[in-house]
Amino acid sequence: MATTATAQQSTTIGDLPLALICAKEDVTVIGYLARVNADGSAVYMTTTNIVVAVSAEGIVDNRAEGTCAGKSLDELRDSGQTRAFLE
Repeated sequence: MATTATAQQSTTIGDLPLALICAKEDVTVIGYLARVNADGSAVYMTTTNIVVAVSAEGIVDNRAEGTCAGKSLDELRDSGQTRAFLE
């Protein structure tokens, strides 16, 4: 039986969320953490192969466009655009 403290912990790779929620125009996509590079940068992919790159500093690449572009992971967390999964 999990304790409350254990149940509230989330699974992350370092400080990376496991999913990003980004929108562009009338489409919302969820990118799942697909790769963490040796330098700490990461790649998120959707099921339709849309790629969202995050720098080692935690900034979403501007080429991503839409509501995630140019934002930090902290900004995305604050706006509810990240997800971590409970263990």
